[in-house]
Amino acid sequence: MMIRRHSCNPLVLTALAAVLFAAGPRPARAHLDVSAPTDAQVQALGAWYEQHVPARFRAREAVDVSALTDREMTAYLRGGDDADAAASRADDGDGDIDGVFEDGPPRITLRLPASGEPDMFTFAHEYGHYVWFALLNKGDRRRYEVIYNKQRAGHHLVTRYAETELEEGFAEAFSFFVNQPPLLAHRDPLSYQFLAQWGVDAHSK
Repeated sequence: MMIRRHSCNPLVLTALAAVLFAAGPRPARAHLDVSAPTDAQVQALGAWYEQHVPARFRAREAVDVSALTDREMTAYLRGGDDADAAASRADDGDGDIDGVFEDGPPRITLRLPASGEPDMFTFAHEYGHYVWFALLNKGDRRRYEVIYNKQRAGHHLVTRYAETELEEGFAEAFSFFVNQPPLLAHRDPLSYQFLAQWGVDAHSK
């Protein structure tokens, strides 16, 4: 889910980590700032990012990633406190939102499931929004829009949710590209080819 806003409510979390990496010839300055209730959750998100996101798709600036409890996430979405969230959750549908991306500055907020283990499909989907806005240029987005419209018309997108709009469709495709690439290649081969080819030549230079 994509939300365009430029201010975030402060949240008290118990762990903070910076996941640093080298991005080709560029200095290793870009990173994820990951926060979650436990160190294990922080480490899981950082390790997954390092292992699954190709170097050409990695962040070129600091990206904040916050994994919240169910109550914290509902309160965050409402912009209020826990009491407000508990009183209104049944009415507003906020409990159905498991992830949010905000683009100013880039921030990903995730709802932790009951198991306490971060949902990497949701993480990848929200990170896909960052890729769309921060890494792809206008030409890339126009090219993908042609692919998206063709695949949606033919009912060849990777999930039904991908059919809701262009940006969500790209984020869904990206999530499957890094989590289950064979399934994306089977269901939506054109999106798979776009992601498999994007940035390869430039990154190899």
